[in-house]
Amino acid sequence: MKRSLRDTLVLGCAVLAGTGVAHAENKITRGVGVEVSYTDNVDLRPEGEEESEIGVSFIGDTVWSYSSQRIETVGVAAGRASYLTDAGEFFFDPSAQFRTTVTGVRDLLYLDFNSSVGRALSSSDTRYSANSFSNREGRDLVVSYDVGPRLVRAIGRAARAELSYRFRQTLADTSRGDTTTQTGRFRIQTTEAFLPVLFTASAEYEDLKDEGENVTLLASDYTRKTVSLNAQAPLTRTFALTGTVGDENIDADSRRDDISGFFWSAGVDLRPSTRTQVTASYGERYGGDWITVAVNQKISERLAFRANASTQIEVDPRRFGVAFFIDPETGQPTTENTGLIATGIVDLEDGISVTDSASAGLIARFGRTQINISGGYALRDFETQEIERYNGNISIRRDFTKRLSARLIGRYDSNDRRSLETTVGFGGGGLTTFQRPVSTEFETYSGNLLLEYEIYSNVKLRGGYLYTERAADTAAEEYRENAAFIGAALDF
Repeated sequence: MKRSLRDTLVLGCAVLAGTGVAHAENKITRGVGVEVSYTDNVDLRPEGEEESEIGVSFIGDTVWSYSSQRIETVGVAAGRASYLTDAGEFFFDPSAQFRTTVTGVRDLLYLDFNSSVGRALSSSDTRYSANSFSNREGRDLVVSYDVGPRLVRAIGRAARAELSYRFRQTLADTSRGDTTTQTGRFRIQTTEAFLPVLFTASAEYEDLKDEGENVTLLASDYTRKTVSLNAQAPLTRTFALTGTVGDENIDADSRRDDISGFFWSAGVDLRPSTRTQVTASYGERYGGDWITVAVNQKISERLAFRANASTQIEVDPRRFGVAFFIDPETGQPTTENTGLIATGIVDLEDGISVTDSASAGLIARFGRTQINISGGYALRDFETQEIERYNGNISIRRDFTKRLSARLIGRYDSNDRRSLETTVGFGGGGLTTFQRPVSTEFETYSGNLLLEYEIYSNVKLRGGYLYTERAADTAAEEYRENAAFIGAALDF
């Protein structure tokens, strides 16, 4: 009997894992397509410097999950290979991420492996567009993977302990260089059988090395040592008090301020029903306020709302270069943002920042219409500079018939970079230095109208119009783009 390549791979994984195919569950969907696109400003240049371009793109995507007694894996992969007819160039835009857990000994030894590949903006100021191949030189390819063992052990009925090690590498197609991170963690958590108050004690060590030859002044090596104790005291079945205390030592060459030391937080965990969950805490960490908020509310069968806010330290943004979403209805991975969580533009901004962020999203379904609304805010403090960002998104999908559907997407993004510029001059009777505040601010608007018509059960025609505009402090930073495409797709 002739066996397909996919079946052979699944069988091989099952044999290596020590289990049979009969116990495995495999789900996979695939699609291919071709598109012809036109843009009137391929490099996103200011008015008067625009250049048009026609691109032919071949597209492929797949979503899969595999589950057996030994292996759990889930992943998303998409790729777009474009040929630019006027420039005579090829451009490949991949986006993929998968997560795998291999069980060595159940309830004792596990091996975790995660990997991602995608393109991200070279900095927060980089020009971008909804068109896939516009300003292709401003987006760097990022490959990231991490692997490590995890030991878990139940201590009778009283507690559960976990010891893990993680090795991570991030490879960026940029002069900033690659990074290698090693993380060790030990955690022990009590159970309700031991005490009514749940305690979690943990110790972590993280070491990041920047291996680039042309490292900027903002980039640096980074070492963190953290010990903490968390307590959760249920007062009722739906309400609990939470608290955390700990001590942290952070060694980062690029920062002069003290972000190490004792930290604490106090908060609540509220779950009045299966539809509502609210957690909130306030404390002090990283030399300032430490706020964490998470809200999950299923308002009705048609409406769902989520919001979150946090204060955290960001060390290596290059490892967040791929969008990976889980459909809340199916629990399966998808390449499409559900709108429940607001997503910002991913960039490769160098440095170590203390970041305050918040986001909220609402998803509504009314018959054949689905509406996603989301927004986000982030303030990234690099000590030598600050980057403040707002974003808003709206997506409206309407299925007019079983075959014809339309989607309208709008996006707003505001970016403000603030720093101090140092100059040397004469003053006070001699040579001295002067500092003055410098701010670079811009706003970017984009809108897409997409149409899709199903010819057969798995064959679709697609077309759309895309508009992008940036307003900035100077005309040289502004641009406007009109783009359109038409194509066909096959799902199987």
